Amino acid sequence: MITSEPKVLLVEDTEFATIKVEEVSCEYMYSNPNGRHNLSCPDKTWRDVKTYRNLSYNSWRINNMTPEERESDSADKILVKDWISDRFEGSVILRVMAKSKH
Repeated sequence: MITSEPKVLLVEDTEFATIKVEEVSCEYMYSNPNGRHNLSCPDKTWRDVKTYRNLSYNSWRINNMTPEERESDSADKILVKDWISDRFEGSVILRVMAKSKH
């Protein structure tokens, strides 16, 4: 989501077009893949090619827990990232506007 007005970095005017480069602010999160799943997007599923089941990270993690981990309620402590609390905001050059004069 773009959260602020763009800052114009460059305007180049030629006889054929006007080019404008703008810096805008955006929200982002670092990707932190663990092999099959990206913990920044825990709802995305992975399809097991052997069984054709779609597995979320939580399902996959619970299936791969040891009996000791299951007994100690580790399933309630599976760590994933939340977009609302773990996102960052920064400036990026995201827009290049070209307007033809013809």
